[in-house]
Amino acid sequence: MRKYGLACDHVLDARLINASGKMMDKDSMGEDVFWALRGGGGGCWGVVYAWKIQLVSLPPVLTVFKVPKTGADIVTETVLKWQYVAPQTEEDLFIRVELRVKNESDSADITASFHGIYLGCKNELLSKIANIFPELRMEPNHCDEMSWINSVCYFDGIKQSELTNWYADKIYFKVKSDFAKVPLPESALRGLWAIMAEETSAYTAFSPLGGMMGRIPSSATPFPQRAETLFDIHYNTTWRESSRDNYYLEWMRKLYKYMEPYVSSSPRAAYVNFLDLDLGSSCNGQASIEEARVWGENYFDANFDRLVKAKTQVDPYNHFRNPQGIPPLPN
Repeated sequence: MRKYGLACDHVLDARLINASGKMMDKDSMGEDVFWALRGGGGGCWGVVYAWKIQLVSLPPVLTVFKVPKTGADIVTETVLKWQYVAPQTEEDLFIRVELRVKNESDSADITASFHGIYLGCKNELLSKIANIFPELRMEPNHCDEMSWINSVCYFDGIKQSELTNWYADKIYFKVKSDFAKVPLPESALRGLWAIMAEETSAYTAFSPLGGMMGRIPSSATPFPQRAETLFDIHYNTTWRESSRDNYYLEWMRKLYKYMEPYVSSSPRAAYVNFLDLDLGSSCNGQASIEEARVWGENYFDANFDRLVKAKTQVDPYNHFRNPQGIPPLPN
């Protein structure tokens, strides 16, 4: 992401079947609709059955790493520094932070995994981290050199032979998201740790932007979080008993409410791939423009109105709809 941008930034063409059954390519669907397909949410535009993607170059061997930290003081100190390093460092380096609560001896403590990828060799990475982020205390045993496809398996915890048949156990989950435009203060982080200590099945992840993400205009695709955004925040909690739905949903809403003063606002940005019905929805997918604006601007900010224009062009009767879809202009 920091090296090349998002997948939607590399779409060269698409094959779309619209509500009338007509097959369309980039030229026949028009500039606005092709723009909308590249990040404007799923289920709104028609049936996309083929993409043409511009591939990118990666070294045959790159370096993956995981550096664990435990304890509120150590984690807080390291995350505070991470906020100033990860979004600003060279684009060949991606450092993500995954935060959980670990229970030991009837006491809960925050843990962090600083993990990511460097598009280069292990020795180069160790040297760079020692210079720009010594607080991480990265050691050789934290790093492994491997191919790109093996790195995908490494982070997902699966074997390469399982790529075609891997599946997850059935669970219930709730996800929310935020984007940070300024670093979070120490008090905010410690408050976050305290709320997370209430629910040990949850995790929070910070992923840095910067690099190429900061050089692509916010209007280039529907995804608007570009130059002014430091990192995205992903909140996730899971459970297995449907009878506990309300408990976990309310806990997640409590965490989300706590973070409100520290993240983007007017609108409070959200990631469209983590659809969040708490932002608003229409039960039958027939929202008005102003009703849809409530959630549409969370996901797309100033790009929402152009998405409405594209929807009106390709699906004026709103055949393809969902609870948080993009509506067409009234007929």
